Amino acid sequence: MYRPFTMDAHPGGMTTMTPHFPSWRLLRLRHVSFDASARADIQQAAGRYRVPAPLIASVLADERTRLDLFDRVQDRLMRLSLRLPTSASSALLAVLERICGRDVDTFSLGRAQMKSATLARLGALGYLNVPLSPVGRRKMLLDDALAPVLVAACLRATADHWHAHRVSLEGRPEILGTLYSLGLTGGRGVHPDPQPSARGQAIADHARWLTLRVAPWTSASQAAAPLTSRMTSGSSRSSAFARSQLMASPVARRVCRWARWA
Repeated sequence: MYRPFTMDAHPGGMTTMTPHFPSWRLLRLRHVSFDASARADIQQAAGRYRVPAPLIASVLADERTRLDLFDRVQDRLMRLSLRLPTSASSALLAVLERICGRDVDTFSLGRAQMKSATLARLGALGYLNVPLSPVGRRKMLLDDALAPVLVAACLRATADHWHAHRVSLEGRPEILGTLYSLGLTGGRGVHPDPQPSARGQAIADHARWLTLRVAPWTSASQAAAPLTSRMTSGSSRSSAFARSQLMASPVARRVCRWARWA
């Protein structure tokens, strides 16, 4: 499918061209699917924050592809801590902090993979109504339905911050995708010539692919269709593989049974 082919370059001459094919990073993003409910949430967040829905979906897809086995166990245990009585929850969080060597509120949580400090900043800037308590912020970060809102708010805050310094990021999804994981400005601060990372470029390319390949994100009936319906089974296989790898460890099995995951 992607073999070089020969075509006319000009009268009397020929040239060999190699078709462009997606990178491995981009193929991984295309492997992610969203159900009807998630897609509706993405559309609603897009309208609220004036951020393209495909860009929100691409950031969420990127974060999902980066979750490893440890991230998944951590996520399950953090969700469990919200359901336990206060004393048991505190004990569980203390164990997690000893294992990880850092405060649980420095973890990137939920489908948006956002930290509590980032959420608090978005609240202080007025983009979100954020609970004051650490437990309230963890609940918000771990609420799957709010993940598109968190991503959209962060992208809008980033674009507004740069615009306030007379640098427009509108129409620059590769820069917004890059800065999502780096903060409002990245290491160099606001400057007139921002460049995307490979990760940010893949997010932008995937957003464009969604825009071209998927029906417009405008009507409720269209929102009910999955983003990448053909990829759903593959995504399920990946989750099943991660679960089987985890359950291969006797220690992990005991932890997961205790966490009601097994």
